[in-house]
Amino acid sequence: MKILDDQNSTEQIKLLKRRNLVSILLLNKKILLFLAVSLFSTYLIFSLDSRTEWWAKLLLTVSSGLVIISIVALFYFLLISLFCWYYSVIAVTDERIITLTQSGILSKHVAELGLDSIQNINYSQKGLLQTIFNYGRIDINTTSGN
Repeated sequence: MKILDDQNSTEQIKLLKRRNLVSILLLNKKILLFLAVSLFSTYLIFSLDSRTEWWAKLLLTVSSGLVIISIVALFYFLLISLFCWYYSVIAVTDERIITLTQSGILSKHVAELGLDSIQNINYSQKGLLQTIFNYGRIDINTTSGN
């Protein structure tokens, strides 16, 4: 399997990982915001449908529009997050560590680190969510810094 264009023909991939999908979806503030707005607007729609005052009808119309806009925005940001998750990988080969980070549809960052420059590797899991969903932080110390 070839990850990069400059990958040697003798270089073998030993490990290929993606970030934890749950951590990306739970930490994406845009997804959580539009989910909260759509749920609150839906609550307003169902709690105000029996009133006949003008302000209640106006609030019902605005809430209906907010639900539609929030659901469209929620799916948009969800698809972008899934796209970035799928195309962001960490590959460990027998020669180096490669991280490909997709941060948008047109934005990608590639970092490489030779195995011979690694001095120390630390990892940590903090909190209940990281322990339950098995994700955390990996720090790699090199001869030139972190």
